[in-house]
Amino acid sequence: MSLMTVISMLLAVNQSTSPLKFAVRDLAPSVIILQGDVALKPNNTFKFVARLNGGLSVKVIWSIREPAAGGSISAEGIYSAPSTPGVYHVVATSADLAISDEVTVTVADAIEWQDITPPISLDFNDPPNNYGTQIILSSPSEPTTLYVGTNYQGVWKSFNSGKTWFKANVGLPSDPANIYFDWDGGRAGKGEGCASIEHRNWAMAIDPTDANVVYTSDGFGCAQGLWNTTNGGATWQQMFSPAIISQTTNDIGSIHIDPSNHLHILVASHGPWSHTPNAVGVWESRDGGKTWTIHPLPQAAGTTSHYAAFLDSETWIVATQDAGIWRSADSGKTWNKVSSFNKSHGGSGLYRSRNGVLYLGGNNRLLRSTDFGLTWSDAGAPNNQDGYTGIVGDGTYIYTASSNTGKSTIGPVQYYYASESDGTNWKPYNSQSFSDGPLSMVFDAQNRVVFSSNWNAGVWKLTGR
Repeated sequence: MSLMTVISMLLAVNQSTSPLKFAVRDLAPSVIILQGDVALKPNNTFKFVARLNGGLSVKVIWSIREPAAGGSISAEGIYSAPSTPGVYHVVATSADLAISDEVTVTVADAIEWQDITPPISLDFNDPPNNYGTQIILSSPSEPTTLYVGTNYQGVWKSFNSGKTWFKANVGLPSDPANIYFDWDGGRAGKGEGCASIEHRNWAMAIDPTDANVVYTSDGFGCAQGLWNTTNGGATWQQMFSPAIISQTTNDIGSIHIDPSNHLHILVASHGPWSHTPNAVGVWESRDGGKTWTIHPLPQAAGTTSHYAAFLDSETWIVATQDAGIWRSADSGKTWNKVSSFNKSHGGSGLYRSRNGVLYLGGNNRLLRSTDFGLTWSDAGAPNNQDGYTGIVGDGTYIYTASSNTGKSTIGPVQYYYASESDGTNWKPYNSQSFSDGPLSMVFDAQNRVVFSSNWNAGVWKLTGR
């Protein structure tokens, strides 16, 4: 295959719906090792996969830059770490083109969190009131594809597990002047004025069947509402019509997709509904956001900062900042208050362990339910004046750390972990400390990588467990 043939193929892919298409814009062909840099314990193995940018499969020759000391790698990309700790480099070279990619493998007896923060500012004053990185997504269908929502710096995307990043919301190569579209499909422009997601992306969700389909909020923007992309972040459309907003609000608190139905979406409010004093509720869509059903909550559920999540298609919970936890077993028709525990300001996270126990980020503490959300108790993680939002498990261990909007108020924080089979005995993961803990965590089950977005402490990943 000639180089010109490959370039032509890439350019064709660039105009398609390939999940890698925006990485290829105006770039020469290059090999991408999808897993990025990793850390492993001595003698452990790890499977690397390489692609040509544009999403095309490519035959590669695998090698190690330190062949005498750096372990071994098979023709299929299975790397075997050496017994001696050190820093080594795995290389994938195209068999047809003179191009390659290289990743760093850190072999150590104790695996540490690795910093993979996008090239953005984490300075609170630049831009003003900047809380850094907020929510992080990993696509279940393409798990090395990550999205990170930021404060005032747009949505960032990586195809190689955070090794390299590019800004996603920059428009189509063929039409970069139009990034945003109104709810009825009309062009809203490149981001001037209210047509933008350049504010606070504290809520995001990704379609589990398609890495190109993402939903986000635009917190504190003049348009706000719910924005959706179907082409990997290049263009975005407002999903809430003026009629929906006039009945409710455009101030979004959380977005959750039903794990069993990628078109079933649940959205909760960040603030009170317009024109409805002392009331709030959730929005439900069963067609990927084309139409919405409004489900009011009882007035006693309060109006401030709600987090809604599916336990199953018909069973939902709403955690509130100051009015406890509410549960519906009939798709939002009726609601019952099931706990007086509140969630933390800024967000929350839900994790279902392999034995069915639920974990929820709460104010001052981590919460746990063994009866499908009917009752909640303290999960045993260290209590503090901040609380927990990000939590995730890998099937063996559950990971979390306390956090606070923008900056921890209790000083440097550590990650804690507990066995999935127990979930009540927590201990520090290691001695690493961070200026803040995660708003959001996610697990790449295919490559067994935990990702964490830690406000002004940036984005981190943990491999090799």
